[in-house]
Amino acid sequence: FGVDRKEAPVADLDLASRAGLGGRGSSRALPFALAAAITATPFMAPAGEEDSWRTRKYGTGFWDGTRQSWLEKGVVPSGFYVFDILRNPSGGLTQDTAYAGFAQVDLSLNLDRLLSAKGLAFDIAFSWSSGSNLSESIGNVFQVGEAYSGRTVQLSRFYLEQTLAGGTLFLKLGRISAGNDFAVLPVNIYFVNAAINGNPLGIPLNSPGFFTDPVGQWGLRFLVQPSQFFQFRAAAYNADPAVGEEGRYGFDWRLNPEDGVLWMAETTFAPKVRIGGETYRGRYKICLLYTSDAADDN
Repeated sequence: FGVDRKEAPVADLDLASRAGLGGRGSSRALPFALAAAITATPFMAPAGEEDSWRTRKYGTGFWDGTRQSWLEKGVVPSGFYVFDILRNPSGGLTQDTAYAGFAQVDLSLNLDRLLSAKGLAFDIAFSWSSGSNLSESIGNVFQVGEAYSGRTVQLSRFYLEQTLAGGTLFLKLGRISAGNDFAVLPVNIYFVNAAINGNPLGIPLNSPGFFTDPVGQWGLRFLVQPSQFFQFRAAAYNADPAVGEEGRYGFDWRLNPEDGVLWMAETTFAPKVRIGGETYRGRYKICLLYTSDAADDN
């Protein structure tokens, strides 16, 4: 559980998970980041905003009006690059310095605007992972640099999402990640150590079929949010641990139900709390997981 930004609605949990940075079973925001992010909301720049990089809506501007035209049509490209440079000054197996980088480009399409398919959206993302894992030099269990997610280029996301019931029911189907939808809080995305950023690392360690970006797995997710105070979601994912192996590049789309199915359900409560005279939205989650894959008893 946690407390987030002032008056942040429950739906912001999805916005946090969409960031999807870094390692298998961890990783979201990083201490050193270069990012160019794009939102789906059409926005007209105030006079003079395009002249100031610090105050403009988008890091790379409006591209002489091209971006605004795309947004109005429902075409939303985005991209970012983040990295960690960490050093272990003492202890562990050896003392070393390690760089780990992660870049991702994403294209979201509002098919309601483009094809008159009411409430339907499409998303595709590719990622590039680089660098090295400092924990290999230290010899510890919990990865200290959550930016590290291997050394590969791969398809990270490829899915359709349908919005129903006036924006209170959401169905998502395709190549998605369990860690982007479950067991994540916005407050968790700011830690460097992968033990709790952005999912508790004990989950993927004990359930190898639980993945986060940049690894996508076949999945179907159901989400209902009748109010800003309550949310329930449930999903089923292909739990084949081989999905995360490097060299597959995200294009091994075989379904292997004999390797197990990952079932997850989560309830979120978001009451208002008063702290120091300010009103904030709390986050209280109950998450359940069941996997049918065989695992070593250790």
